[in-house]
Amino acid sequence: MTMTSDQLLASVPEAHRATARLALTSAFDSSSLSGFDPVRGGASGALTYRVEAEGQPYLVRIETRRDALRNPHQYACMQAAAGAGG
Repeated sequence: MTMTSDQLLASVPEAHRATARLALTSAFDSSSLSGFDPVRGGASGALTYRVEAEGQPYLVRIETRRDALRNPHQYACMQAAAGAGG
């Protein structure tokens, strides 16, 4: 089932929907999106979502704030996890 952008992003707080929409349209053909579900947990405070595009699962991470406690190694860890698949 194809969902509209508004339906997909309904679980994203209003203040972050434009960012989420831009991320999705930059990375995927909008007609290929079939799911966008929150992933719970984590210590960073970032919003994370599992998205399905062209039948493949992806993780979308939206940072909600930047501060001095931010882990400078988090992106390298994310790349390693992406490379490992799952």
